[in-house]
Amino acid sequence: MIIDAKNKNLFSGSKLISEPVLDLIKKDLTTNHVVFIGTIQKGSSTSIICRDCGYVPICPDCDRSYFLLNQTTLKCPVCSKTQPYPNTCPKCSSSVIKSIGLGIDRLENHLKPLFPDLPVLKATANQKSTKNANTLSQICQLKKGLVVSDLLSLKIARFNLNTGSIFLINIDKLFFYPDYRINEIIYQNINSLLSKNYSIHIQTKFSSNPILAKALADDYQGFFHKEIKLRREKKLPPFTRLLKLSSKDASQSKAQKKLQKLIALPEFKTNSFQLFTGIYPGYPEKINAQFIFHLLLGFQKTWVKNQLDQPAILKFCRTNKIAIDVDPVSLI
Repeated sequence: MIIDAKNKNLFSGSKLISEPVLDLIKKDLTTNHVVFIGTIQKGSSTSIICRDCGYVPICPDCDRSYFLLNQTTLKCPVCSKTQPYPNTCPKCSSSVIKSIGLGIDRLENHLKPLFPDLPVLKATANQKSTKNANTLSQICQLKKGLVVSDLLSLKIARFNLNTGSIFLINIDKLFFYPDYRINEIIYQNINSLLSKNYSIHIQTKFSSNPILAKALADDYQGFFHKEIKLRREKKLPPFTRLLKLSSKDASQSKAQKKLQKLIALPEFKTNSFQLFTGIYPGYPEKINAQFIFHLLLGFQKTWVKNQLDQPAILKFCRTNKIAIDVDPVSLI
């Protein structure tokens, strides 16, 4: 079942979970022992923002906004650097700081008063650590209650819970992930849950997206034909082989110029490849104080062996620490 999160009338009793979802959870708890609720964001919220000037705290090394780990700490989602939660805005000194987005901790705290007589447990990626050992044991032995997780199918596979329903909340940011395989990834994540005989309910602002409907209907043929048509039109794999060249440097301009100089080499000039993209930033663009840029090429089967084996190209890549990724899994 897909619940349209754009309909604000469905959120009269809760700002985070719609009335249809709450009703389904309550109904499911009467017939099943455990309800699983999944989101894709760790921490309490996606980020914080000053309501007066719009300031958002950014990690100086990665240029990514911090997420709210807890009520006192902000954390970078890339390098894990932390900093104290600001009581006032560093830019305008305003005290009106607001958290935005829905993280696993915020979802957990939101559910507890809604279901005061049931345990609401949390499953996270570091569940095997000593700090979370008791929580892991509780989740595995849970007889009745709710489990909130920041992961999807992985957590269902890890915890052999007696559950008949999974509710996916706040997964919309997946649709904006800059990877040509994202439709496939979304389909596989949802479909893998269906294969374990769990009923799936999705609360999303993209309720009309055909990927969700086809995944819930287990319509692989329908998804495949639509996706393969799109990739053929865009000349994406499997219709083109790809090669990703990646450079990094503490200087943004130097990271870009490395790739510019590479493709300007006389040995690199050929008509046997397609300049699939211009030079584009990584996602995230900056990690551990290093700017990252990529260049994507489409090529024929023998191009890599005939072209990149040339000493001048290999020497330039080694000297400038340019990574060569043939048939990359990710483009970012």
